[in-house]
Amino acid sequence: MARKAAFRDELIGATVKIIEATNKHDIGINGKVIDETQNTITILAKNGRKRLFKHNIVLGLGESIIHGASLKGRHHERIKK
Repeated sequence: MARKAAFRDELIGATVKIIEATNKHDIGINGKVIDETQNTITILAKNGRKRLFKHNIVLGLGESIIHGASLKGRHHERIKK
């Protein structure tokens, strides 16, 4: 069973999959995280770059489930926490 994670590591470079989203077209997007801002995450998927609002998604990262709302904020500030 997957576990919920309070993600404090670097997300850029990780391979993720969107497992839940408010926009049903975003579910299933998978690829490498190439950019992260305070409110968005950019994934390089096989059919192009996808910029998504963090608060609208739930990510799968290996065996972990990461709620996008827990990623809100700048990544370098989250890592320091």
